[in-house]
Amino acid sequence: MASEDKFPIVGIGASAGGLEALEGLFKAMPDDTGMSFVVITHLARGQVSAMVEILGRYTRMEVQTAADEAVLEPNQLYVCPPDHVMTMVDGKLRLQLRADEAQRKPIDVFLSSLAREHGEAAIGILLSGGGSDGTLGIKAIKERGGLTLAQGGDDGAGPLQKGMPDTAIAAGVVDLVLSVEQMASRLADYARGFARAMSLPTTVTEMQTRTATQTQTETQMQTATATQTQIWEGVTGIKPSTSFCTSRSATTSVATRKKASSGACATACRCCRTPA
Repeated sequence: MASEDKFPIVGIGASAGGLEALEGLFKAMPDDTGMSFVVITHLARGQVSAMVEILGRYTRMEVQTAADEAVLEPNQLYVCPPDHVMTMVDGKLRLQLRADEAQRKPIDVFLSSLAREHGEAAIGILLSGGGSDGTLGIKAIKERGGLTLAQGGDDGAGPLQKGMPDTAIAAGVVDLVLSVEQMASRLADYARGFARAMSLPTTVTEMQTRTATQTQTETQMQTATATQTQIWEGVTGIKPSTSFCTSRSATTSVATRKKASSGACATACRCCRTPA
């Protein structure tokens, strides 16, 4: 992915108690941050998941089941399907069937691949869950300059199961320990800063504004060129054979302009036929 096309990709790992945390996170998350979100959870083999439908109630972003070779888009949410292990390869999601119950580190697998693929544009989050899955993936993201977060907090704001986030916190690989509501605002701020650094618009509205501004500028340039041509015709009575040259070098080389200054160049634009 070219640097000018980069946008933050947020990998979110959750297990026991994670659904409530995900609901709180996306309920508070703006839907036009310019980030892409990927959710990986622990599910028993053969278990049917309603995660896509449930999360769709808490965000206006498009929520979809991740598909093999999908290219991530900003302001969309992807959920890893049951019985699969997911990675990022060459900028695309890749899915493989989970062979057996021994493959119980799907969060580490995805976050590590995200770190390799996206470096400083990668964000890793660990929400409620038991065990230590996710710590190695979070570590990989931090080592490559990405942002790492873990769910924390008191008075009911913390994770229902602390194993996953606390293991990563104890390993010293977490940048921010926050409640899910706090995470949403901090991520939105981070996305705006990242967009400024990458010279990208941060919201759909800003994208539309930038496009409109570019169109307006092009129209103004065309109008200015037409006006200059009319002025030239009015002063000289000669209709230019090419578009008006506002910089005196847009259609001719230096050598050609020197010839034009003596009237020897018949192919130069009319404005360049005056002394340089």
